[in-house]
Amino acid sequence: MLILFWYGLLFFTGLLSSYGTHRVVVIAFSSILATAGFTLFIIWLHTTEEK
Repeated sequence: MLILFWYGLLFFTGLLSSYGTHRVVVIAFSSILATAGFTLFIIWLHTTEEK
């Protein structure tokens, strides 16, 4: 799963470098990074939760 995330990140980084002036690409890239960060935060909360 994490490997697919990195491949997707590389793909969108390539799009961002090629089409950086287009708003759709920048918004898509930003939303993917925000979603990944939020997901990692939720995983961190879950693993550090005392049971």
